[in-house]
Amino acid sequence: MKRLSLFIGMLTTISLVFTVSCVSKEVPVIETYYETEYETETYSETENVIVTTLDGKEYLYPIAKWQTNLYFPPGEASAAQLTFPSVYKLTYYYGYEINTAEHSRIQVEINVSSAALQKEGEIRVIDLTGIGQMPNKPDPPIRKFITETWGKKWLDDLNVVVTNPERILGALQSGIEAENQIIFDATGVTEFAIFANTWNQYTIRSIELIWYDDTIEQKTVIKERKVPVQVEKQRTVLTTKRVPIWEVVFGE
Repeated sequence: MKRLSLFIGMLTTISLVFTVSCVSKEVPVIETYYETEYETETYSETENVIVTTLDGKEYLYPIAKWQTNLYFPPGEASAAQLTFPSVYKLTYYYGYEINTAEHSRIQVEINVSSAALQKEGEIRVIDLTGIGQMPNKPDPPIRKFITETWGKKWLDDLNVVVTNPERILGALQSGIEAENQIIFDATGVTEFAIFANTWNQYTIRSIELIWYDDTIEQKTVIKERKVPVQVEKQRTVLTTKRVPIWEVVFGE
């Protein structure tokens, strides 16, 4: 029993000596980690491809025309309202119908007279699809004093349409440096109108409908795309561990 106690005491003493003799030390270790990188891969896809295109053009002629003493205030934005003038001015109205369903793509090109652009005014193109052509100002009531107030409801209804930004297909402020064309995509448009606020009734020189008929085939095409991949990598990092003090003093 004495020997056992002595042995345990010796082990305890050795353990204490060893513990006291150990210190912390930073040592390098190899660490494995993963990074996301992107590689290019090819793949095939079937899609519609235009193989041939036929195109053509035709002149458009108005189905409705009128004029009245309204104008767009000069110098204001293209969403300005029509209003009755303080002096005599005119707005010419030209309404058109088109059939866009029979063509793949379609656009309208409005050519404006250069002479008409010398005077200040505005030309605005309005989509009337689903609304129909706009009527001229109604005749004044009979046997009543005639003022501009009798046409107010008609004007208010008109301005709801001509100032709606979703229905403005194009606009042109006339002047010395004004462009002489308005071109717009007519896809889905079946009726539209031109409001020409000008002194010249021949402001609109011509209107052309330009169409394209595409022949489409399905083809398999090769494409590229970036895909993420996990890449294994290694790096050296420092970690702390307990080592005998003599290892620190004398080296490993």
